[in-house]
Amino acid sequence: MAAAVKVVVIADTRRVYRREIVRGVAEYARRAGNWILSFDPFGEQAPPRYISVGGCHGVIVSASRPGIVEDVAAMGVPAVNVSGALEQRGMPSVVPDSFMIGRMAARHLLDRGLRNLGFVADPGRLSSDERAMGIDKEVKARGVTCSFHVVHPQFRVHEKWLDLQKRLERWLQELPKPVGVIAANDIHCRRLAIACQRLGYRIPEDVALVGIDNEELTCEFSDPPMSSVDPSWWRVGFEAASVLDGMMAGRPGPTKTVLIRPAGVVLRASSDVLAVSDPLVAKAVTFIRDHAREGITVRDVVKHLSVSRRLLELRFSRCLGKSPNAEILRVRVDRAKGMLVQTSLPLGSLAKACGFSDRRSMGNAFSKETGLTPSQYRRKYRRT
Repeated sequence: MAAAVKVVVIADTRRVYRREIVRGVAEYARRAGNWILSFDPFGEQAPPRYISVGGCHGVIVSASRPGIVEDVAAMGVPAVNVSGALEQRGMPSVVPDSFMIGRMAARHLLDRGLRNLGFVADPGRLSSDERAMGIDKEVKARGVTCSFHVVHPQFRVHEKWLDLQKRLERWLQELPKPVGVIAANDIHCRRLAIACQRLGYRIPEDVALVGIDNEELTCEFSDPPMSSVDPSWWRVGFEAASVLDGMMAGRPGPTKTVLIRPAGVVLRASSDVLAVSDPLVAKAVTFIRDHAREGITVRDVVKHLSVSRRLLELRFSRCLGKSPNAEILRVRVDRAKGMLVQTSLPLGSLAKACGFSDRRSMGNAFSKETGLTPSQYRRKYRRT
């Protein structure tokens, strides 16, 4: 049996998403069989010198404050960072792909016909800036007219909560409606929901909301429940542990940041809206979402609406910047993502349940949308 290896995790587990990172590390440790894990629930807020007690072979740290990297490096053991808050130098990092997170959130809202987007940033965090760049990139890539507004709240402490709320309310009042707003994290999204309620705005009809981190307690207990991007924090922890394992074995760590692709947007009521100004397109999208799993084609949509295919495609392109067939495939792929993670159905049966003609057609559409095969996606995002 391999000699025991002691690994310390430095992550403030008072935040749910960091607990997911620790769970990912713990799963890797379980499979490795010889890891002994320890962590302080206050993470980087605790003095790092405790790491040396009893010896330590490696460290996984959520380095979101200046100086922590130097503190850990002084321990003289391999270390991996799992925070995207600050630009890290001299320490390998495994973090969510924040640029892709922004693109996914923007695509989610644009696919619902929204043409005004906003973003509540998290000041001073690199990941927040990258998410804003991803949103802007998706807006420009669509080739549709879409306004994009960013606000940087200045207050982050509890004592100034009301000041932050008033700032958010003033900003929301200035936005054209309907609008889709993405928050840099679920806490900001919750504050946005409160601001909407104070102003009398309907969620999602006037303001559709999407958070980031998918902290289920925050999302599910909001009114209405909040949609959120799942950055795949569990996978961040698992892959960070894999990188650290290699470093402890003497292999060099990655010279570039390892980016983990987000699992996708978890849809809840806060963004379950269809804001399409063209009534024909709105009816088509509703029909597609209700019947995509039944194997419908564009011909079925045309027949249902009693219009020509050419007219439908022109109106789709003008309103949503894509074709009716692209929307059918998007709905099916979204359903497949959820079923791949939540069920153990064989791929052939799963393809039929999502409306694809067979496993191969699902694989082609899925790979084009996600860059992964269905099997790769299932292995990557399922926890076990």
